[in-house]
Amino acid sequence: MTARFGWNPRRQRLAHSFGDFLDHEIRKAEFLEPVYVNGSFVTDKDAPEDVDVVLDLRLASDGRKWRGLTLMQKERDRFREQYYVDFWVNLPGRNNFADFFQYVGIKSAKFKGLAHTDRKGILRVT
Repeated sequence: MTARFGWNPRRQRLAHSFGDFLDHEIRKAEFLEPVYVNGSFVTDKDAPEDVDVVLDLRLASDGRKWRGLTLMQKERDRFREQYYVDFWVNLPGRNNFADFFQYVGIKSAKFKGLAHTDRKGILRVT
């Protein structure tokens, strides 16, 4: 992650913090489901504020879904402060964050001359 997205000191700190987040929060809690990374960190922005992360629990057992949702609700603010990670969980239903994050969005589209409904890639970490 650092090799690809850590081209300046700010991005290197974010990449290291994201790695710490994966090791100390996601893997330690034994979540094996895919994690998607998005936001300005995976763009050409020089100084992103954070790393947007989605833990995909759509196919997980109900117990794992509950654990992930509880983790998000209780620890989201701490994750943002400690790791600079904006953490979400993806559950079955109408709100597919992994899908939503693939849209360029209004601000980026205007800046880059694209339609806001154009899609972009996101990173999947397993």
